Amino acid sequence: MIDIDERIRSKDQLEEVRLLLSSIFDIIPTILYLRELDGTFVMINRYGAKVLGGSASADMIGRRAGDLDTEAEAEAARTAQAKVLETGKPVTQEYTRATDGRNVVVLNTIFPIRDAAGTILRIGGFASDVTELYAARDQLEKAQESLHRSEKLAALGQLLAGVAHELNNPLAVVPGRAAILQEKLADTPHPKGLQKLREAANRFARIVKTLLAMARQTGPRRQLVEVNDLIESALDMTTYGLRIADIEWSAAPLAATRKIEVDEDQIVRVLIDLVLNAQHVLEGQSEPRRIIITTELSADGNWLMILVCDTGPGVPAAIAHRIFDPFFATKPVGQGTGLGLSVCKSMVEAHGGKLDLLETSGGGATFRVSLPALIARAAGSGDTLAGGNGAVRRGRFLVVDDEVEIAAILADCLAPLGIECVIETDGLSALHRLAGTTFDAVFCDVTMPGMDGVTFYQQLLSLDPDLAGRLVFVSGDLLHRNLDRVKKAVDRPMIEKPFDPQLVRETALCLLDRQGGGS
Repeated sequence: MIDIDERIRSKDQLEEVRLLLSSIFDIIPTILYLRELDGTFVMINRYGAKVLGGSASADMIGRRAGDLDTEAEAEAARTAQAKVLETGKPVTQEYTRATDGRNVVVLNTIFPIRDAAGTILRIGGFASDVTELYAARDQLEKAQESLHRSEKLAALGQLLAGVAHELNNPLAVVPGRAAILQEKLADTPHPKGLQKLREAANRFARIVKTLLAMARQTGPRRQLVEVNDLIESALDMTTYGLRIADIEWSAAPLAATRKIEVDEDQIVRVLIDLVLNAQHVLEGQSEPRRIIITTELSADGNWLMILVCDTGPGVPAAIAHRIFDPFFATKPVGQGTGLGLSVCKSMVEAHGGKLDLLETSGGGATFRVSLPALIARAAGSGDTLAGGNGAVRRGRFLVVDDEVEIAAILADCLAPLGIECVIETDGLSALHRLAGTTFDAVFCDVTMPGMDGVTFYQQLLSLDPDLAGRLVFVSGDLLHRNLDRVKKAVDRPMIEKPFDPQLVRETALCLLDRQGGGS
């Protein structure tokens, strides 16, 4: 008698291992196979049989791999196998094949199967569908490239905004001085020339302001804005490019003054994007190349509409319904992100408005920005002050600004009202001045070395609450990170540099009204 228990246990263990390997072999979502040197399949897993067109592994046994491939695939496989037989090392190849109606990228690795003497008897291999992996890799590369471009644009924008900000304070002197000189020389031949100087300086100021606003990282701030000014600001930023591209443009603004309540920076950006999109389309077209901006009110008077029209080929009907979708782009790769119109639409809708593509007879495209036609709003804290009866009256104002020339312009603007201005260049000196002098109101810069405007205001609030209630901030620092927070925290009006002398005077008169007991 022979004890075969150990033999039976070994056989059972081998069967368990065989079943485990067989399960893994069939379940793993990768093509696994073993074939003869002539390409005939000896083994193939269930997943591989399904990918290659069979319903079960048995369907593929005895079939040649070359019979299942295209001629190009079969030739690539023969070349790879020849290299394996020559070198005795694994070889990996990549090819694309049509499977289930789609192109699949396959990464195939073949390796030699040897006998005990080291002779290559068969070829083993495994192949993986890497289509989604490669697509994800491509998307990652595009995202990295887009991020790199965004970082460069952000750095460039920061540099440009820094330059614009440095220009803003000295720039404020030019239109202010031009306006004052124009008033003083009203009875001479000079006002016309000064008016041209003033208009050029104001245009420069609008460009700088727009650049600063585009770089500002603060929340939306809605205020009453003249519609024609929005169009003018957008054209100030795009005129040079249109002229270089030999594109004509025209604007037909509203004849009457019309103000709407919007975030000026956002709506100007929308108009700039629409003009630039039209420019891009027209650059490759024959004449006429023209962009026309018109403004009109709806029949019921509830909507104010700005239309940007071009004489290009128009938007094809097949894609017209998709142009506002995120990431849908018609520009060549690298020239757009597909976010421009989507972002514009979101900005307009955030204002309770609509951005539409209109059907245009005779070609071209027309985009319509529709905004609620609000014409009035209750005045609230933080708004620019306006009012006053325009009468000349006397008073004494304290002007606190580290830019002496800016302070001097404020003083000159207020002089025709009979207002005497005392100038201090820092907050601490201004507090000392308050100890021995009575003032009717204060104009104070927000950003100053040493004691800034907010700290000065807080100190003034404890020393003289009534005078603190007649303080107006002056700021040209639109990049100030905490500007919105500051305006909310101190709850004081603010006028921005470069300023209009008339606005300064209206503000001063309103402050004097308050000093006299008005609201």
